[in-house]
Amino acid sequence: MIGAEGTLGIVTEATLKLVPIPNHSAVAICQFSSIQSAAYTSIQILRQVCYP
Repeated sequence: MIGAEGTLGIVTEATLKLVPIPNHSAVAICQFSSIQSAAYTSIQILRQVCYP
């Protein structure tokens, strides 16, 4: 919604996708040589079947 709709619009319905809570979690600390490299790697991880 942009313009007047953005300030006067009302959300009447929202659809959410629920994701189950994972059984395990992990943390990784990574260093990248550039922002572009970090962004590319993040996109590749998000494209995987197994989400981080």
